[in-house]
Amino acid sequence: MEIARARKETEEKMRTKIQGENNVRQQQEEKKRQEEMEREKKKRDEKIRKIKAQSSEIERLRMEIQKDKEERNQEEKKRQEEIEKMRKETEEKSGKIEAQSSEIERIRVEMQKDREKKNQEEELRQKELERMRKEIEEKGQTIEAQRSEIERLRVEMQSENYERQQEDHQNTTDSEERSGFKKFFSKYWKYLLKGIAVDAIIGGFPCVGGVIGQVIALIVDKK
Repeated sequence: MEIARARKETEEKMRTKIQGENNVRQQQEEKKRQEEMEREKKKRDEKIRKIKAQSSEIERLRMEIQKDKEERNQEEKKRQEEIEKMRKETEEKSGKIEAQSSEIERIRVEMQKDREKKNQEEELRQKELERMRKEIEEKGQTIEAQRSEIERLRVEMQSENYERQQEDHQNTTDSEERSGFKKFFSKYWKYLLKGIAVDAIIGGFPCVGGVIGQVIALIVDKK
């Protein structure tokens, strides 16, 4: 009985010891588990904080990117509008330049034609002046020749008239006088015809026949 009781006490002590050890171990394990859970919780909280911070940063970056994108879109729109404005201005200026170039070319061609026309007119004028100069020189030479011929005829007629007057002075009858005048007129009629013929040849100088007629008239008057 004593042995059984001793064994029972021993077993009871062993169970108590084991139970105590188990309790200590469990407490240690629980403490470790709690510590581990606390660490995990801190890690989770840190991760959540980091995630929130990253999310905030991502949102900030997204908004900044969106703002930059909108600004770039506005700038691109303005740039395209400016390009379109410059294109239209360039087309308008090109159109004006082309129109001005066409007008300048038209004026140049017109001026060239005017110069050519003026040169031709000047050439024709010079030719006409040269022709008129030569014609005037020729007519002047013809008139000078006619004047010389008229002077020669005048001298000749005066000489013959003087001779006729000398002959008429010797005749006393009217019949003889009329006969002498007829002889004189028929003799000098050829000179009048010659003057008219010369006047017809040169044209535009009717004074020649008139001068010859006046010479004959003077002679007749003297008669």
